[in-house]
Amino acid sequence: MQIQGKIALVTGGTSGIGLATARRLMMEGATVIATGRDGERLRKVAESLGQRGDAIAADLATCRTSTT
Repeated sequence: MQIQGKIALVTGGTSGIGLATARRLMMEGATVIATGRDGERLRKVAESLGQRGDAIAADLATCRTSTT
């Protein structure tokens, strides 16, 4: 799969499988946006992604679905 130049949104990207996925996608050339709830982990992930990505706070358990 060609992901060079694509943007990847990784939920749960501050630990475990999500973090490993974020790192792998970045290695493959994607710009990565990782989401998570823990502020300290988010800061560390944002630093590790550097200019090729970012980390944002998001608690997707509180999101509502839309039917539009």
